[in-house]
Amino acid sequence: MTMRPGSSKEDQSHDARRAKAEVQARRNQGESDLLHELRVHQIELEMQNEELRRVQLELEESRDRYIDLYEFAPVGYVTLSSSGHIESANLTLSSMLGFERAGLLKLRFSALVLEASGDDWHRFMVAILNDQEDRHRTTDIRLRRRDEGTIEARLDCRRVPNVVHGAMVRVAITDITQVKQAEIALQASEKRYSLLAASTFEGIVISAKGRIVDVNERLVEMIGFPRAELIGRPVAELISDEDYDRVMDNIHRGDESHIEHGMVRKDSSRIEVEAHGQPFSDNGRAFRLTALRDITARREDEAAARIALHMEHLRNLAIEATLSEERERHSIAKDLHDGLGQTLHLARFKLDRLVKALPQELPAATLVHELIGLLSEASGEVRSLTSKLSPPALKDLGLVPAISWLADEMGRRHELQVVVEDDGVPKPLTEGQSTLLFRAVRELVINIAKHAGVGAARIGLRVCNSRLIITVADKGVGFTDWRATLEARRGFGLSSVRERITFLKGAMDIQTRTGEGTTVVLEMPLDSMPTEMQP
Repeated sequence: MTMRPGSSKEDQSHDARRAKAEVQARRNQGESDLLHELRVHQIELEMQNEELRRVQLELEESRDRYIDLYEFAPVGYVTLSSSGHIESANLTLSSMLGFERAGLLKLRFSALVLEASGDDWHRFMVAILNDQEDRHRTTDIRLRRRDEGTIEARLDCRRVPNVVHGAMVRVAITDITQVKQAEIALQASEKRYSLLAASTFEGIVISAKGRIVDVNERLVEMIGFPRAELIGRPVAELISDEDYDRVMDNIHRGDESHIEHGMVRKDSSRIEVEAHGQPFSDNGRAFRLTALRDITARREDEAAARIALHMEHLRNLAIEATLSEERERHSIAKDLHDGLGQTLHLARFKLDRLVKALPQELPAATLVHELIGLLSEASGEVRSLTSKLSPPALKDLGLVPAISWLADEMGRRHELQVVVEDDGVPKPLTEGQSTLLFRAVRELVINIAKHAGVGAARIGLRVCNSRLIITVADKGVGFTDWRATLEARRGFGLSSVRERITFLKGAMDIQTRTGEGTTVVLEMPLDSMPTEMQP
C-alpha cells in the first residue's frame, strides 16, 4: 500500500487498517467463492457418480441378459479360432453334446464331427476363413455326442476379424435331428406312396377344378395316353358320352363317390371302370383323388354269364320241349295202339269170322278178303307209326334194348347194318336220361345213313367210373373242321346232340378225318338228370 505524502501517522495507520481490512475482505470473498465453486463441483461429481452407478447397473443387467441369452439360447453357440479350436461355448451346446463346458474349450471342433463328414467340414471351414466378405454360410453335419450318440446339426457360421487371432468363426448350432428324422420319414412315405401308386392295380388320378394334376403309371397303361398328354387335360374328355352327365354331376357335387362308368382310350376304344373318388385339400387348395379299377373283363364276363344263363335257359326249354314232345309221342302212340290199333285188330277178327261163314265162291268173299288185307296193312302202319312215335322198348325195357331196336329199324328202313356192343354193366338211367340219349344216338345214326356213304356202323355202350360212355362210329367219308361246323350250327343235328349231352352234364367229342370215317363219343355221369326235368 502506498502512503500519501503529508498524511499524519494516524491517517496512515487508519489507511493501513482499512487496506488490511480490504485485503481480508477480498480474501474472505475469494474463499467463499472457491467454497461455492467446490460445492457446485462436488454436487456435479455426485450427480455424475450417480449416473455412472446407474449406467453400471444397466450395463450389468444388460450383461446378465446377454449371458442368459448366450448361455441358455435354444441353439448352441461356439467361437472357433482360425485353427479350428473352440475358444468359447455356451451351456446349450454343452448340454446338446453331453460335455462339460470345460471339456469343450480348446478342443478341436473337428473332433466333434463324425468321421464320415470330416472332409466336408474341413472344406467348409477353409471356405469360411478365406471369405474376405465375411458372408453368412450354412451347412448340415452330423456331430458326435459324449455318450457315442450322434445328432444332426445345422451350423450357421460367420467369419469375424480378431486382433489377436487374425480371424475367428462364430457358429450357431441347431439340433435338427427330429427335422431330419421327419424328412427321412416323409421321404420314405413319399417313396412308399410312389411305389404304391406305381405298382397298384388301380389307376390313380389327382384333379383340381376338373383338370388332371397327376396320374400314376397304371392309369397310363389303362387308357393309353402318355403322362405328358394327361397332365392339364380336362377329366371330362376321358368320360364316355353315355356316362358323361352322370359322372360330371357326381364330380361337381364334390362328395366321396363310388360309381361305374365308361372311359375313352387314346385309340378311341372304350373300357369300363369302377371309380372311387375322394375330395381332399392341400394348402387350402381343393383336390380330388380318384382310384380307377379296370372292370372291362368283369363286365365282359358278366355279359358272357348272362348269355350263358340265357342259353342254358333256352337249352332247358328245348330239352323240356323234347321231353314234352316225347311224353306227347308216347301218349299218341298209346292212343293209336290202344284205340285205332285195337279197333283195326277187332275189325280184322270179325272179318275173318265173316269170311269163314261165307261161301268162298261168292263175290262178297273176295271183297272181304281184300278188306282183311287192307286192315292188315293199316294195322302194320299203325304199329310202325306207334314205334316211330315212341319205341315201346325205350319205355318198357330201357336204353340198351331201345338202341338194339333202333339198329334193327335202320337195317330194315335204311339198309344200314348197325352193330350194338354193350358191356353188360347195369346202366341205371331215368326215363328222361334214356329219352335224351336215345334221341341223340338216333340223330347220329341217321346222319351216318344220310351222309357217311357206308352201309355199316357201330354203337358201343359201357360204364366207367360211374360214367356212361356211348360211342357211335362209322368208316365213311368223314369231314373236316367239325368244330367250326358245329359252331355255325350246320352240323347235321350235332348242335342238338351237344345241347342234350350238355344238359345231362356230359360232353361230346368228335374224331374225324376226311376219308377215314367219324367217331362220336358221348359221355355223361349216371346221376346227371335234374329232378325237376325228369318225366
